[in-house]
Amino acid sequence: MHSLLSAFVMTQLRSVFEDFEIDAIKIGMLERKEMIEEVAKYIKENRKSTCPVVVDPVMFSKSGGQIICNEVIQSLKDEILPLATILTPNIHEACRLLQISDISSDAEMEKLHLRY
Repeated sequence: MHSLLSAFVMTQLRSVFEDFEIDAIKIGMLERKEMIEEVAKYIKENRKSTCPVVVDPVMFSKSGGQIICNEVIQSLKDEILPLATILTPNIHEACRLLQISDISSDAEMEKLHLRY
């Protein structure tokens, strides 16, 4: 995995917002708290209210290991998830976000969907 600098991410974000009319935003892996805070602040200040935000909260590697620390996950929950129009976690990410150990049936998934 290659880490991106917050300054690079913000430069790219500003360039896209300045050069294009944004109809939707997709947020993937943000690996540091300061990056999350900067991206969230910029999106809050610059997106149109009708612009949907899709959040794919990447937290685990393909092998199942956690790839961002708990502090970063909390920042993601506090800063980015409230911006989400659509949230697309995999099962491990959903469990981590909801602080539950497992989702083992469609009925449990439906119950969580109704709850949140």
